[in-house]
Amino acid sequence: MRIEGSRGSGRRLISLTPLIDVVFILLLFFMLTSQFDQQRTLVMDVPRSQTDSGVNDAELISLDLRGSGELVIDGEITTTIDNMSTSKRLLTARENTLPIDVTPDDDVDLQTLTRLLDGLEAMGFERVSLGGL
Repeated sequence: MRIEGSRGSGRRLISLTPLIDVVFILLLFFMLTSQFDQQRTLVMDVPRSQTDSGVNDAELISLDLRGSGELVIDGEITTTIDNMSTSKRLLTARENTLPIDVTPDDDVDLQTLTRLLDGLEAMGFERVSLGGL
Protein backbone atom coordinates (compact mmCIF):
# COMPACT_ATOMS: atom_id res chain seq x y z
CA MET A 1 0.00 0.00 0.00
CA ARG A 2 1.31 3.39 -0.95
CA ILE A 3 0.76 6.47 1.24
CA GLU A 4 0.28 9.73 -0.52
CA GLY A 5 2.94 12.43 -0.12
CA SER A 6 5.73 10.08 0.87
CA ARG A 7 8.81 9.67 -1.18
CA GLY A 8 10.32 6.27 -0.98
CA SER A 9 13.99 6.61 -1.84
CA GLY A 10 14.66 10.38 -1.64
CA ARG A 11 16.95 11.65 1.15
CA ARG A 12 17.25 15.17 2.34
CA LEU A 13 20.83 16.54 2.47
CA ILE A 14 22.02 18.34 5.59
CA SER A 15 24.01 21.51 5.01
CA LEU A 16 27.25 21.90 7.00
CA THR A 17 27.31 25.70 6.79
CA PRO A 18 25.24 26.33 9.97
CA LEU A 19 27.42 23.82 11.86
CA ILE A 20 30.58 25.65 10.83
CA ASP A 21 29.03 28.97 11.88
CA VAL A 22 28.20 27.57 15.32
CA VAL A 23 31.74 26.23 15.76
CA PHE A 24 33.26 29.61 14.88
CA ILE A 25 30.92 31.42 17.27
CA LEU A 26 31.89 29.02 20.10
CA LEU A 27 35.57 29.45 19.27
CA LEU A 28 35.21 33.23 19.35
CA PHE A 29 33.30 33.08 22.64
CA PHE A 30 35.93 30.96 24.40
CA MET A 31 38.78 33.08 23.06
CA LEU A 32 37.20 36.28 24.35
CA THR A 33 36.22 34.94 27.76
CA SER A 34 39.46 33.15 28.65
CA GLN A 35 42.01 34.87 30.83
CA PHE A 36 45.73 34.64 30.34
CA ASP A 37 47.27 35.44 33.72
CA GLN A 38 50.90 36.07 34.41
CA GLN A 39 52.22 33.46 36.82
CA ARG A 40 53.70 34.93 39.99
CA THR A 41 57.08 33.50 40.91
CA LEU A 42 59.24 33.67 43.99
CA VAL A 43 62.95 34.18 43.41
CA MET A 44 65.08 32.04 45.70
CA ASP A 45 68.82 31.69 46.14
CA VAL A 46 69.75 28.02 46.20
CA PRO A 47 73.14 27.49 47.86
CA ARG A 48 75.73 25.66 45.78
CA SER A 49 77.50 24.08 48.74
CA GLN A 50 77.89 24.57 52.46
CA THR A 51 81.36 26.15 52.18
CA ASP A 52 80.63 28.27 49.11
CA SER A 53 77.52 30.04 50.39
CA GLY A 54 79.45 33.18 51.43
CA VAL A 55 77.24 33.69 54.51
CA ASN A 56 78.47 33.29 58.06
CA ASP A 57 76.47 30.70 60.04
CA ALA A 58 75.85 33.27 62.78
CA GLU A 59 74.14 35.49 60.20
CA LEU A 60 71.95 32.74 58.76
CA ILE A 61 68.52 31.83 60.13
CA SER A 62 67.89 28.09 59.93
CA LEU A 63 64.19 27.39 59.46
CA ASP A 64 63.13 23.73 59.55
CA LEU A 65 59.58 22.90 58.44
CA ARG A 66 57.96 19.79 59.87
CA GLY A 67 55.09 17.86 58.35
CA SER A 68 52.71 18.98 61.10
CA GLY A 69 53.27 22.62 60.14
CA GLU A 70 55.59 23.44 63.05
CA LEU A 71 58.54 25.71 62.39
CA VAL A 72 61.86 25.04 64.08
CA ILE A 73 63.83 28.28 64.10
CA ASP A 74 67.52 27.79 64.91
CA GLY A 75 66.84 24.45 66.61
CA GLU A 76 63.87 25.53 68.77
CA ILE A 77 60.20 24.86 68.07
CA THR A 78 58.72 28.30 68.22
CA THR A 79 55.68 28.68 66.04
CA THR A 80 53.53 27.41 63.18
CA ILE A 81 53.13 28.73 59.66
CA ASP A 82 49.95 30.60 60.57
CA ASN A 83 51.60 32.38 63.54
CA MET A 84 55.07 33.00 62.12
CA SER A 85 54.48 36.72 61.58
CA THR A 86 54.49 37.17 65.39
CA SER A 87 57.74 35.29 66.00
CA LYS A 88 60.31 37.59 67.64
CA ARG A 89 63.21 35.74 66.04
CA LEU A 90 61.80 36.19 62.52
CA LEU A 91 60.92 39.83 63.14
CA THR A 92 64.47 40.49 64.35
CA ALA A 93 65.87 38.66 61.31
CA ARG A 94 63.72 40.76 58.98
CA GLU A 95 64.89 44.01 60.59
CA ASN A 96 68.53 42.93 60.21
CA THR A 97 67.91 41.61 56.65
CA LEU A 98 69.34 38.21 57.53
CA PRO A 99 69.05 35.39 54.98
CA ILE A 100 66.83 32.40 55.74
CA ASP A 101 67.60 28.80 54.89
CA VAL A 102 64.40 26.73 54.71
CA THR A 103 64.77 22.96 55.12
CA PRO A 104 61.55 20.94 54.82
CA ASP A 105 61.18 17.45 56.28
CA ASP A 106 60.51 14.52 53.98
CA ASP A 107 56.82 14.36 54.86
CA VAL A 108 56.08 18.03 54.05
CA ASP A 109 53.76 18.43 51.09
CA LEU A 110 54.25 21.05 48.40
CA GLN A 111 51.24 23.13 49.47
CA THR A 112 52.62 23.57 53.01
CA LEU A 113 56.04 24.57 51.66
CA THR A 114 54.43 27.05 49.28
CA ARG A 115 52.40 28.57 52.15
CA LEU A 116 55.61 29.01 54.14
CA LEU A 117 57.47 30.64 51.26
CA ASP A 118 54.52 32.94 50.51
CA GLY A 119 54.34 33.90 54.18
CA LEU A 120 58.06 34.74 54.26
CA GLU A 121 57.65 36.84 51.14
CA ALA A 122 54.67 38.65 52.69
CA MET A 123 56.76 39.39 55.80
CA GLY A 124 59.35 41.10 53.59
CA PHE A 125 62.18 38.56 53.43
CA GLU A 126 64.17 38.89 50.23
CA ARG A 127 66.96 36.38 50.78
CA VAL A 128 65.38 32.94 51.13
CA SER A 129 67.17 29.76 50.11
CA LEU A 130 65.70 26.30 49.94
CA GLY A 131 68.05 23.63 51.25
CA GLY A 132 67.89 20.03 52.26
CA LEU A 133 66.28 18.79 49.06
